[in-house]
Amino acid sequence: MAPGAAQHVAARDLGASLRLWSGATAYTAMRRRLQQSAPAPGGGATVSLLGSGDHHHLTPLRLEAEQQPLSRIRFDNHPVLQPLAECLP
Repeated sequence: MAPGAAQHVAARDLGASLRLWSGATAYTAMRRRLQQSAPAPGGGATVSLLGSGDHHHLTPLRLEAEQQPLSRIRFDNHPVLQPLAECLP
């Protein structure tokens, strides 16, 4: 892949099965798709974006093939830090 190029791994059909958690069948299907689209070793830096944020559990699938040191940065924006009083009726 050329520097600066983007690659899309189609998984919309697995979306409902992968969101928040997943069963073995969907997880294995996603693993296969990521393996088939993995960048070539030594191909330079990559950035992976995994959906809406409900897919943290898929991160190990992306990291399995890495054979060199890497940095993982997680951006997470959940409204769970609201004061409890705002959540009560």
